[in-house]
Amino acid sequence: MKKYLLITIFVLSQFSLYAIDIPGKVTEVKKNGEVQITFDNELIPHAGDKVQLSYTKEGGELITLEGFWIVEDVKNNTLRAKPETKLFLKPQAGYIARIISPEAEEVLPTLENADELVKKGDEYFYGTGNGVDIFEAFNMYMKAAEQGNVRGIQKVGSLYMTGSGVELDYDKALEYLRLAVTHEDPPALNDLGVMYESGFGVPKDMKKAMDFYKRAAEKGNRQGEYNMGRLYENGVEMPQDYALALEWYTKAADKDLVQAQAALGFMYEKGLGTPPDYKIAVKWYQKAADGGDPIAQSNLGHLYTKGLGVPYDDAEAVKWFRKSSEQGNAWGEYNLGVMYEKGRGIPQDYAEALKLYQKAADKGLALAQNNLAHLYEKGLGTAVDLTKAFEYYKKSADAGNATAQSNLGVMYERGQGVPPSDEEALKWYQKSAAKDDINGLYNLGRMFESGKGMAADKNAAINYYKRAAERGSEEAKLALQRLGEQN
Repeated sequence: MKKYLLITIFVLSQFSLYAIDIPGKVTEVKKNGEVQITFDNELIPHAGDKVQLSYTKEGGELITLEGFWIVEDVKNNTLRAKPETKLFLKPQAGYIARIISPEAEEVLPTLENADELVKKGDEYFYGTGNGVDIFEAFNMYMKAAEQGNVRGIQKVGSLYMTGSGVELDYDKALEYLRLAVTHEDPPALNDLGVMYESGFGVPKDMKKAMDFYKRAAEKGNRQGEYNMGRLYENGVEMPQDYALALEWYTKAADKDLVQAQAALGFMYEKGLGTPPDYKIAVKWYQKAADGGDPIAQSNLGHLYTKGLGVPYDDAEAVKWFRKSSEQGNAWGEYNLGVMYEKGRGIPQDYAEALKLYQKAADKGLALAQNNLAHLYEKGLGTAVDLTKAFEYYKKSADAGNATAQSNLGVMYERGQGVPPSDEEALKWYQKSAAKDDINGLYNLGRMFESGKGMAADKNAAINYYKRAAERGSEEAKLALQRLGEQN
């Protein structure tokens, strides 16, 4: 495994000046402990400089030998060094060398060089220079890593983890990230958390993931803070605690992490860990939406459709739904589809609604699947297609959508797009009614009244009609009147 050493500036007690670490590698070891070290660096060490030797254990832990070796002489890119004392642990070829030189004036050019490489890599990665070029970004980061720059090492590991600018390679990702973690690098700690949470190149281990996230978060890493908030919100490997989730999200949101700002908006909208506050929810959604977060854009649009924390404004809602949908967000696509179907804030256009529902449905969004089925059933924006209507009602119903479960029951009862089956209709009405869906309750009442798929039961029918009527079903109210019941 190729090993890299972090170049750092630090103060040694016996030196009045700053010292520079020059990375090197042990290539030969003599019986008396004398070592030969090669180094590839523009900085040249001097006789009398000190050397520390280290090696990497399996798992990435960096172990440093006690004591120093003293440089005897330097020729080209090779030096000889002897142990400072007679008591030492004998090193081996391949060990990492830190050559400590008190020539402080020589440090800045090398540090600037490595940092500049990382800076250029960021420009290529984020497109802040001459456009996005992930491959060139990787090359810049790798050059910085080869100089021992910890940020370069972490960036290389991160790109190997995601397969960005380089072939996906979890083993190499782990190698680089573990090396960066030996320096307690916060972004690397978070990245390792991601690998353990997702099972990338390692067995999935949420406890280890949480440990890495926490270490990153405690060092102020905003991604680590966000991930800690996410784990507390969802109760992963810890008791669910909305108050702590809110605390961690706030820390990350204050550092302008848009995902955290979106999550914080949701917490205030739903009153999780705090009393509901739509104005504060809008504040955080707005920040995240302006930062390009598609979830926040969709959620902000939703608040405009309800007039919660903002004035009621369908046109403004359409604007934010469109921004979200243009990024391929399923909720943005679905919500924009609803606006087209209803003609809210935009001219009614069933064909456009159909396209948007299809996109969201293909991403597995059950609400979109139900609405798409409805358009096929009624022939809105397309020819009537009961087979497709049944297909998408079934997908949505299987995903647990109560409205779709009731609609699927109707398809079975009428034999639309599927052979008629009162038994199947009854099954799906029961699933829908169990979720207190207004149509599921009414339809189940009908089945009990008529005795379709079961023995007739007037009392049960009245019970379901009453529950549907309480939720506003006019059909159920009429049914109760017909049966001589007051609703």
